[in-house]
This record gives sequence, structure tokens and C-alpha cells, in this order.
Amino acid sequence: MLLRVCVVCISLVCAPGVLAQDPFSGGNDPFGTDGDDPFNMSGGDPFTGDAGAGANQQGGAFGEFGQPDASAIGGAAASAEPTEEDPDPVVRFLRESPPKNAAEMAQALTWMTRIKRWDEAGRLLDRVQNENWSLETRARLAREAGPTVWLRLKSDASEINDSQRALVRDILTAPATLARTPEWIDQWIDKLGSASAGERRLAQLRLQDGSMNSVRRLVQRLLDGDPKVQPVMLAGTTVQFGDLGVAALKTACLIQDAPRAARVFLALAQLPGQDFTAELAAGLSSAVLEPVDQAELAQRLAEKYGSLPSAQAVHDYLKKRFDDQLAVYQVTRTQQSSLPNILWRLSPDRQSIQLAEALRSNQELERLAQLAALRLQLKALTTEDRIDCGAALLQRAYQVSPARAAGKLQAQMMTDLPVFSVAGEQLSLVEQGQYLQQVFEQAGQWQMHGGALRALQLMSDANRVEAPLSFLSGLLRDSRPLVRFTALEVVAGMDPEQDFLGAETAIETALEMSRLASGPHSLVIGLQSELRQVAQQQLQSLTGADVTSVNSARAALLVLNGERPVEQVVIVDRLADQSLFELLQRIRNTKKGHSLPIAVLTDALYAHERQAIVNMPGVFQSILSRQETQMQRVLDRLESSLDTQPMTGDDRAHFVDVGTKFLARVVGDRERYAFYPLGAWRESLVSTSSGLPAAAQSRLLSGVGSIDSQRRLIRLAAAASANMEGQFAAANAFGASVRRFGLQLASDDVRASYDLYNRLGPEDPQVARALGYILDVIEAQAEQIPWPDDL
Repeated sequence: MLLRVCVVCISLVCAPGVLAQDPFSGGNDPFGTDGDDPFNMSGGDPFTGDAGAGANQQGGAFGEFGQPDASAIGGAAASAEPTEEDPDPVVRFLRESPPKNAAEMAQALTWMTRIKRWDEAGRLLDRVQNENWSLETRARLAREAGPTVWLRLKSDASEINDSQRALVRDILTAPATLARTPEWIDQWIDKLGSASAGERRLAQLRLQDGSMNSVRRLVQRLLDGDPKVQPVMLAGTTVQFGDLGVAALKTACLIQDAPRAARVFLALAQLPGQDFTAELAAGLSSAVLEPVDQAELAQRLAEKYGSLPSAQAVHDYLKKRFDDQLAVYQVTRTQQSSLPNILWRLSPDRQSIQLAEALRSNQELERLAQLAALRLQLKALTTEDRIDCGAALLQRAYQVSPARAAGKLQAQMMTDLPVFSVAGEQLSLVEQGQYLQQVFEQAGQWQMHGGALRALQLMSDANRVEAPLSFLSGLLRDSRPLVRFTALEVVAGMDPEQDFLGAETAIETALEMSRLASGPHSLVIGLQSELRQVAQQQLQSLTGADVTSVNSARAALLVLNGERPVEQVVIVDRLADQSLFELLQRIRNTKKGHSLPIAVLTDALYAHERQAIVNMPGVFQSILSRQETQMQRVLDRLESSLDTQPMTGDDRAHFVDVGTKFLARVVGDRERYAFYPLGAWRESLVSTSSGLPAAAQSRLLSGVGSIDSQRRLIRLAAAASANMEGQFAAANAFGASVRRFGLQLASDDVRASYDLYNRLGPEDPQVARALGYILDVIEAQAEQIPWPDDL
């Protein structure tokens, strides 16, 4: 017992000695951080190796943005201190000497979490909340304490209340929140121009918190020309962000403004490493940079490497890099990956860079397009260079925005394509057409179907490119609807006045385009009606498509070869008249079904049928479920299997407009466009005309010359909903049709026209005049009166 009393007495005597040590004084650090230099202040300049005058300085004005006044903290907290004595000497000391700044508060919270005094940790958090510490101070508190402290305080084991837990979450995210503010980023970028190597290094570490926001601002200040920070320091700090920092600088080299791009090139020439070899080599032979900037770039590279490559060596080097990157892209594009990454792209005005989400294959394509843009900026270009680079750039443009944007293709390009001029010399219309045809063919060989489609769209946007009609005639028979429709758009823009091989197919394609106005069309195939009904309802709900359901292979092929185009096929069951293997083969052998996406939603498959599905592009096998989420996954998989994206509503409206205007033109002027055969499609033309405006509908119907077209013209002239111009246009079109083809109406139709005039004429003078003209034409055709003049 006496021994125990002695031990207690000794502990009480020693306790004041323990309390006399200030845990914040830097002596014996209770947290074990003595001697640690978290910012590597003595590590020297990462670029020059110079330690700098302020390398060993502690604290200072740098990094203390928004710290509260120490006396204000102590004074505000005095009234909140509890009066009871605590048996723990550390807790008693913290109550007697409360933390005076963010660093001391971080140490105090670390201490309390380690000994699990959640009540005291909550009291410290309340002080932070009551004193309303600024965002900058909270961010410093979060960094000083480290993530482990805050994660412990956030856990369920901590006995803090909900408001304190919310404050912990705010403090934990404070560095990231602060790092996103432009003012904070600019403050640290300014410190990159400091004479102290330690401050420069600390600024680089702090900018890491800003992530891609810091990269964007660093590159922007490099492009604009920064008077406070040297360009090489801005570029070097950007490189320290890793692959995305390097990619940002590579993208900045393609800025359209030559002086701004030159700042990037000159800064990169001073950096160590081989990350920017392709860009610097291209800059030496670039036709874009100013001669003064190019000479300075050559001087810096000569000092760095001792010698410079020849123009031919640069050309060969960039071509090899392009070929290697093309091989990488061809491998990654066949790999299915749904995980999005981020990459840097030029802004639409090509004056800055911006972030975008993309798959890995698109990242490889972006780099391929960058190399293509660098090659196109060389002073000496071969025809092969122009074609290869054009295909890569157009494929990238399609990936940036798959939807058709007429007239906006240039905003999706990294650099101008040599379509209209090469080395300052204007190309003829024939040469322009030949170049785009070669780009189309090269993109097709590389399986870059989006680039091929963009080449055709570029022809249609130009509206004056003279592409070979033999080339376009073949595309009018292409199995891909978008290619067929775009080829007809090019033909319509060229407006040929003589017969060509695809004249008949052009009419058929235009009629197909005019039927797109009714929306998407899907085909469901299966023997059991219940399964077809489930798939039909889900497709209608998810896509708004008009669904045709059939129970035999014969009916399915009739639908596929019908007038209305089918855009996807869903097979839900086996058939009685044909095996699934034979059905898939026959669908793929039809013109309109060769490129369609096909979903086989049944497990009743033989081994050879499963193997055929695996080996057949664009076919996906799954199961049919009553849950729409499963059908949505199937549709997403089908869409990802397509070479180009499905048509959007804007695409449909555009192609409907192109097709109907083309038909109205060639049918309305048969003297000029007599080489377009209309005999086999007269009934289709009449039904197609119903979706056109009154004037265009009248022009189309006047060139058909059938009994149905003349009946339709009479109804248009008598329509009360039509305006006067539309009614008179229909009457004049009726007269033109009778002059050219004769009166096709039966006697009952003539009597009905007189009855219509007698019924509507007294109440509507405009209708009376239009129908009166039609009756005059009928009587003139019967040689009863002279032929009337047009209205």
C-alpha cells in the first residue's frame, strides 16, 4: 500500500513538469512530426536546382491567405472554455492554452482523435464554427491535419453531433473547393515568378489541388503571354500534372493564332525530356509560325540538341509517328469500353483548350488527329499526306459531334483541310471533288466510316464541288442509309443536266428520304405473338418508333424491301418457314438490311447459329425480358455496334427537306429533267406530295400526269385551308398537267368538279376563281372554248 502511495505522489510531482512543455512550441512534438518538411522547402528549384534565398524560411506571407487573427481566436474562445477540471493533463493544457491558428488547431484535433476524446474534439470544432473561419483557413486546417483525422471524425465511431459532422465534411472538401476558384489559382501562379525556389515549389504543390482547373489556367496564361511568370515555368508546372498536363500543351500547339501558339513552342523548347518531339519538329518546318518565331525556335533547339533535322527528316519522322498512332487507334477502337476518360480538345474558335469526356479509343484518335494537323502545317505536302491526314481529321470531327451540323463542320476541325487551296493556290472544282472522293475512299479502307460520311457532307455543304457522277451513282446504291441520303444531297446540289448512271436510283432514294418524316421504323420477327407484343411495346415506349411485327421470314423480307426504310431488327423467336441462321444470312444479303443492327433475343439457338452471331458484325444476342431496362441495354449495345450514330430528329427533318425538294424540282420541270424516269413511281410520288407545302406539292403533281395527281390538284385548289397563292398554284399546275399529259380524269370526276364549283363557289370567291380556271381548262381540252391564260 505504501508503494502505491509513493507512485501516486511521484506522478503528481512530475505532472507539472509535463504540463510545462508546450506541445506547439516545436520541442518534443506529441504527433511525431519533428523534422518533417512537408513542402520540401530545402529541395531546391525543380528546374534550376537553385535552393534560393528563401528556401529555409518558415511560414511567411506565402500560404497564409485568410488566417484569422490569433488574439481574436483566443479572445472569442475564452468564454466558451469549460470551468471543470479534467483528469487528462493534455486536455487541461489545451483548455488553458487554446490553439491560436490553423496549424495548432490541426495538432489539437489530431491529439484528441488519437486519445478518442470526442467531446473535446467537438468543442474545438465548435470554436471553428463559431468563429466562422474563412475558406482559405479551413483549407489550411484540412491540409495540416491530413485526411486521416477527418475520416476518423466522419466515421460512426466518433461521438460528435450532426452539425459538427457536417463541419468536418466542409473542412475535408475545403482544399478542393478553394482550388477551383480562379482567384486562388492565379495567386499561386503569380508565386511561380518568385525569386525563392521554395516558394516556387510550394506554389507548384498547391496548384496540384486545382487539378485540371489549374492546368487550364496555366495554359491560358502561357498563351496570353504572362508578364509575371516566365513561359518555361508555366509550361514546366503544367507538365508536372502528368499525362493530362502534357496533352494540354500538345493541344495548345495547334491554336489557330500563330503568335499565341509560338509562345507554347518556345516554352516547350526549353523543357527537358522527349514528350514534345513531334510538336517541336513540326514547328521547325511549319508554314504557320511567323519567320521570327521560327528562327528563335530553331536557335533554342540548336542550343539544346547541337544540330537540327532537315525538312525531309521532319516529314519522315511525323509520318512514322502518324502510322504508329494509327495502328494503336485501330486496336483500341475494336475494344469495348464504357469507362469515360477526359481529354483536352481545341475550343470551337481554336483560341483556347477545353476538357471533354471520351473513351480511350477517342483519346487515341485525338492524338492521331493532332499528328495529322501537324503534318498538314508542314511547308511541303504530298498528295498522300493530304488524303491520309484529311481522313483522320474528319473521323475526329465526327467523334466530336456525330449529329449532322450543316455549315458547322469547320468548328469541329483542328486545322483547315486543304480542300479549296494548297500552299496558297486555289484548287479547281474538279480537283476539290477528286480530293474529297479520295479522302472518302481512304477513310473507308481504314474503317473510319464517320470520316467517310463527313467527306460526303463536306461535298454537300460546299454545293459547288464537282464530284464524279460515277462515284456518286455507286454511293446511291450503298447499304448505309446515311451514305445514300448524303450522296443524293450532293447530286441535288450539283444539279446535273444530263443523264447519268444513277438517275433512276436517285428517284428511288429521294422517295425513301421523303418517308423519313414518319419517324423511326423497327421490325420485330418471331413466331409467338406474345413475345412479339412484349418487344413491340418496349420499343415503342423507349424509342417512339413505329414497329412492324411479322411471324415469318417471307413477311420480314417483304417489309425490309418495302418503301418505308427499316432502321433496326429485333428477333424474339424462331420461325416456322426458315431457320435463324438462314434468316440472318438473307437479311444481310439484302441492300437495305446489309448494315442494319440486329438483336437476337432468344436462347433457343444451335451452336452454329451462336457462332454465326459472333462472327457477324452488327448482330447482338441477348434475352427478352418484361423489364424495359433490359431492352434499353440491348438498344445501347446495338447503337454501339454501328459504324455511325443513328439518325436524329434533325437529321430526318433535313433529309426529308432535301428529298422532297429534289423530287419537286425534277418532276415539276420535265423538259429539263426528262432523263429522270418517273414511270415506275407515279403512285409513290402522289402519296409523297401530301407532306409538302402547297406550292411544292402542286409543282410535283403537275409533273406526274396521272389521274390521281390531277384529282389531288383539284382538291388543293378547292381547299379552304390553303391561301390564295396555294389555290392558284394548284389550278395553274392542273393546266400544265393537262397540256403535257392530256386530261386523265374520268367523266365522273369532271361532273364532280362542276358540283364542287357550284357548292363552294358562291361562298368563296377565291375558290370560285381557282375552280373556274380548272373547268375552263377541261372545256378547252374538249375544244369547246379557247385555252385560258394562267391565273
